Amino acid sequence: MDDFINYAVRGLVDQLNEQMQVIRELHFDTVWRDFVYSRFRQHSTPRARQRRLVLDLSNVKENNGWVDVASISLLTPRLAEAYARKTRKTLTRDLNFLEEEQLIQRINGRVRANKDIILAFLPRKANMIEPMELL
Repeated sequence: MDDFINYAVRGLVDQLNEQMQVIRELHFDTVWRDFVYSRFRQHSTPRARQRRLVLDLSNVKENNGWVDVASISLLTPRLAEAYARKTRKTLTRDLNFLEEEQLIQRINGRVRANKDIILAFLPRKANMIEPMELL
């Protein structure tokens, strides 16, 4: 009977830890999006294209979030539409602005959202639950 209870508790703990991870990721994404919107509220001119660029870069999961600058306009349909009638210089200006605002990082022709900037605003990561704490 004790083996079954230990098995059940371990399963419960594993599921709780998985849920905590999902909640942590959702919280991080929400804080990041709110942070980006707040940074753009500080400017007097509309910058919807630049905001969309940083938010779409934020959703890139592969390559640790890094994207080649040359492929940015093909990243999402909205970015393709936003940059379709713009010159390469417009994209460069947008990237320069986002870098000045510390919303992106650029290295060797690649770019990614600078989500690390908000880590100071988030609570410290709680330790995962251990089954022995529950018994």
